[in-house]
Amino acid sequence: MFNYSGVMPDSREVAVAGQDIKLAFSVQAEGPFTVGFQSKNTLIIAITNQGEQFKQSARGTLRHFYLDCLLGAKPDALFNLFEDAKKVKFNIGDLKDKWTLNWVQIDKASARLKITPPSGSVVLEKDGSVVIKLSSIVSETPIGEKKIEFGGDFSTQPAADFDIATSVKPDKPNILYFSSEPPEGSKNLPGTQVTLKWQTYKLPNYELTEDTKSRSLDVDDTTEASDPPDTYKGEKTITCASTQDYFLTCIDDAEVPKNLTRKLNIKVLGIGWQPGSTIDLYGYDSGAPAPDSVRFPLKLQSTMLFNANDTELYGVFQHDYQGRKRPLLFSTGNPFGAWFLVESSVDGQPDWRIPEQHAVSPGVYADNKLWLIGGSLVDPDNTSNQVWFLDLNSDEKLWKRLDFPGSAELPSARMGHAALKIKNEIWMLGGRDEDGNPLNDVWALKLESNTWRNISKNGPWMGRCLFHPVFFMNKIWLYGGAQEPFAETLYDDLWVYDVDKPGWIEKTIQILKDMGAQNPIASGLQVFGNKLRLIGNFRAQSNKDDSEITILKTFTLANESNNAWEKFSDDAVQGSSPDTTTYSLQLLSFKGQMLIANAVSYQQKERLAPYIYVSSQ
Repeated sequence: MFNYSGVMPDSREVAVAGQDIKLAFSVQAEGPFTVGFQSKNTLIIAITNQGEQFKQSARGTLRHFYLDCLLGAKPDALFNLFEDAKKVKFNIGDLKDKWTLNWVQIDKASARLKITPPSGSVVLEKDGSVVIKLSSIVSETPIGEKKIEFGGDFSTQPAADFDIATSVKPDKPNILYFSSEPPEGSKNLPGTQVTLKWQTYKLPNYELTEDTKSRSLDVDDTTEASDPPDTYKGEKTITCASTQDYFLTCIDDAEVPKNLTRKLNIKVLGIGWQPGSTIDLYGYDSGAPAPDSVRFPLKLQSTMLFNANDTELYGVFQHDYQGRKRPLLFSTGNPFGAWFLVESSVDGQPDWRIPEQHAVSPGVYADNKLWLIGGSLVDPDNTSNQVWFLDLNSDEKLWKRLDFPGSAELPSARMGHAALKIKNEIWMLGGRDEDGNPLNDVWALKLESNTWRNISKNGPWMGRCLFHPVFFMNKIWLYGGAQEPFAETLYDDLWVYDVDKPGWIEKTIQILKDMGAQNPIASGLQVFGNKLRLIGNFRAQSNKDDSEITILKTFTLANESNNAWEKFSDDAVQGSSPDTTTYSLQLLSFKGQMLIANAVSYQQKERLAPYIYVSSQ
């Protein structure tokens, strides 16, 4: 791969190893480059081949040219928001129906324009060139040099680096930017603190209001002596209660056009269940030749989620790619905001980003590592006793297989089992072995020594798979499950295990008995709001025609001492199950305000987004 940076409108010749390719690049502004509200700019990119003809890949991963830029209210950022980048118009002449250009967000602070010649095509003839015009560039950013990198991956050898930058200056009084952190468009949790920030040019007088008729809000002047002349900065931190518009209006200046006002819409999630279809995934490069397959939205299915200390949420997502399921790892600080690709790799498996056959394995976050334990949650033919981990402290983001030289015995290969972090260990319960036998054993993996120990060979509960227990009040709570995938033998029993006083105790959830609910085809337990929650998809008879239906119900343990349960909100998740047969239902709590229900089905035919319950602080 090669990257370039330089001073606009400079150009430089670059020799690329691996092919007899000699390229010259130039990037320059067409006319003055201005910043601020309603600014519109044009950049011209020229790529000239001064070597021999070269072609695009005919199969496999396509190669690209890249234009990288920064995001945010920073002097060196080209765009304030990623949404601004997606509004840029392209003109590539006769190649407009052949080459594809699309933006992806690399991370929170940068974006990339991918420029992709078609599969097997001649990229450039000898002495050939291509000119790309990017117009309608709105840069609502501070005055300063805009840093851009240009590169490509038609060779593995890095070449030249140079800065691409331009000095910018508004041509009249203007609002340079009016933005927020988290950025506009984010779906904030109730009670989140959002900071509004702005900078004006030759406009010292302004007011901030919640709507056009309300009184001005008190704001902080953050102008610094080092700021460019005639610029003024301010900010205001608000606590979100509901979705609200905020207006920045410049006043008391004869040179200012009337109604010079900028609006920010700060979105706040309502309390209750939210469909996960609002989730966006950014930063993903499919590498597939069809243009539609390299653009969003993609049909990605979440298979496992990890809560990393309530600061970051990691998710394994997979999709159909070249005749197989390809899994990828993403992360986010807000599942209603942007998810970003984690460039992970697998030790000994160069073609995989997640360990092969483990994309749907039970997962645990422990010791600042992501762990994948054993075989599949749902596939009866995918059994394993392997353990893989990814160390989040390491920059290489490499999945490694764990060895157990100190273990006297190892758990058998299995699928459909459960995994829990309990103190400094990862516990594994039940499942179904490779011969089809349901299991009710319990094992513990000690993280300090990487050794397995057997807690019990046979528990008092029936062997089962497709269940999701939880650790709460120093006890393991286990409910539901199935004898095997697609089985008619389903369980609705509740068992509790005190780790300090070993022994299982069976308890009854009376509210389920009173409702006459049949056994659940999927269920899970999780702690949310310091209370134990149960979600189950129960079989029932339709009132209309006596046909079999499924009803999703949610419950809360109201009193642990007498095992009293009561109903929890379930209105918005009705009909969210993927099948009328068994599936896996993972529950996850995040940041104390989100309860995430993630369904994974072996026979799933379409993307199912998680459902998320949002509470107030």
